[in-house]
Amino acid sequence: MASIASRGARGLAMNDSWEFDWATPFFGMNPTGRLWVSPTGRAEQQLDLPNLIKNLILEGCRPPLLLAFPQIIQARLEMLRSTMEQVQNQADYNGAYRPVYPIKVNQHDQVLGCLKEEPNLAGFEAGSKPELMLALSLLKPGHLLICNGYKDTEYLQMALYGQLLGYRPIIVIERLSELSLALQVAETMNIEAEIGLRARLADHGSGRWSSSAGDLSKFGLTTPEIVAAVGELKAKNKLHCLRLLHFHIGSQLTELDSTDQAVAEASQIYRGLIEMGAERLDFMDVGGGLAVDYGDEGDGGGDAYLKRYFTSIISGIQRSLRPHKIPVPDLITEAGRALVAHHAILIVEVIDASARPSPEPTWQRDECPEELKALDWLVRSAPTGKTSDQIGALQSLRKQLGREFESGAIGLEHMALAEQMYWSGLARLLQRPDSDTQATLNLEKLLADCLYCNFSLFQSLPDHWALSQLFPILPVEGLDKTPNRRARIVDITCDSDGGIMRYPQVLGAKETLPIPPLDTNKPNYFAVFLTGAYQDSIGDLHNLFGDSDRVTLWITSSNEVTKEVIPGQSIATVIEAMGHRKEALIKALEDALLRAQKNQLLRPDQAASIRDDYHRNLEGYTYLEANDLP
Repeated sequence: MASIASRGARGLAMNDSWEFDWATPFFGMNPTGRLWVSPTGRAEQQLDLPNLIKNLILEGCRPPLLLAFPQIIQARLEMLRSTMEQVQNQADYNGAYRPVYPIKVNQHDQVLGCLKEEPNLAGFEAGSKPELMLALSLLKPGHLLICNGYKDTEYLQMALYGQLLGYRPIIVIERLSELSLALQVAETMNIEAEIGLRARLADHGSGRWSSSAGDLSKFGLTTPEIVAAVGELKAKNKLHCLRLLHFHIGSQLTELDSTDQAVAEASQIYRGLIEMGAERLDFMDVGGGLAVDYGDEGDGGGDAYLKRYFTSIISGIQRSLRPHKIPVPDLITEAGRALVAHHAILIVEVIDASARPSPEPTWQRDECPEELKALDWLVRSAPTGKTSDQIGALQSLRKQLGREFESGAIGLEHMALAEQMYWSGLARLLQRPDSDTQATLNLEKLLADCLYCNFSLFQSLPDHWALSQLFPILPVEGLDKTPNRRARIVDITCDSDGGIMRYPQVLGAKETLPIPPLDTNKPNYFAVFLTGAYQDSIGDLHNLFGDSDRVTLWITSSNEVTKEVIPGQSIATVIEAMGHRKEALIKALEDALLRAQKNQLLRPDQAASIRDDYHRNLEGYTYLEANDLP
């Protein structure tokens, strides 16, 4: 990795740089500045992350590396259950709490396998036929199967088979036309289906996914359609089949005012359904929405937030139903992100770095153009004035010299000298004690080091590219040192979007990340946290970078670590996923080798080496191999 000269970074005291509110109780920093992870959330079961990475690499794992800790999922589910129980007890709410897991959030086998065995989970939610097929393999007798999404006859048949297997599938009607089909399929199968209605609430949620509710939502029934559905159920003598009311107002609900309004509206719909004769209605599914604190999302995710969220739901239902002596429903949540986001950490290795400014140049003044002398004076004398004005002056002179270079008035060496002066001048301005905040931010961005890391943003962190989703990012060690630089992290794809553009920090997200000095004599790793929700399923094969190596780890009561390693995709696997056949590639190579030997361009031993290397690389990792890096 290229050496990076140290330089001061204004306002970067250690305590102002590393923020761990989002991490409690699973992650943290020890007194020697090294990150730890506690899969159970217990202080006595902390694993040193740098040592863990080192040992995994020695055992043959390759960065980028996804570390998964299923015990964190179990601990998060227990946090939800215990917090809801506390709120229910305080409010004297006698409905049951039935958390289900929405499969779409992370469909990985090890995630679902962990949840399948979790006694605190009441079932699964499926939103498509493939997810339904998965769910049917995971359920236990009595488990709920919440059937969301758009449905055809096959979907409905498979869902209702679940009833014959001892499960509780509830067919949630998203469109009014689905109700007739669901009743028809159930009648054909001689099964009495349990039906839910999804309400399209007038009050929309907050945040990026607020369109999940409101007039423009693609999901759910309007109040006239709900009344029509009740009429259809009555006409077919099936109103007793209506068991659930469902609504969803978005994800990442850090502003709970919208939750209060949604619960109030949904509770009145629930009341109305009871009063229209749906006497067996006894579930309210409040959907997802539980927020995760990604470091810049308010106070989502913590114990206090969970309590406020559940209190908002419980109190809203009670206010609407108690005056009318209507029994409160059992509550279902689909809080997938809140369950699984914390359990996965992406580890990326720095493979190269570039830094600004270059060392201050030595030069002969007499032989240089006047504009270069003016630039040198501006850099060295640093006259007083607003920092933003000084930046503007430097940029103006740089442009002027650029035009002279384009016209041929100055040569390449003088232009290179001007570039060195320009960056040295900006670095000096960053050290000025009177720099205004915006100017400082601009300078930090301009002067940030560029860390080239061995990963694909599009494969491993697609939500950052698509939605500007923040993820906490930290070097795995050196956190006891005061950061002396700022940096940007970029991936190895051939795409200008392939970089992390914003970093959550104590005082809000910034476009650069404070980092301690990097040790150029050993590998440097960064950990990207909270990657357990959606990233696995949404990641794509941009530049044909495939899945990374994945290591799932558990810690025993005696603090022993067990693990399961799933190697990342090979080049051949990724190529074949795009419709190519490995045999066709090999044949094309053989044809080229024969042609080259026939034309005496290759010796037989050279052809054999090319053939061996080609076969070996086809079965190799899609990412850069650490041993082959400069």
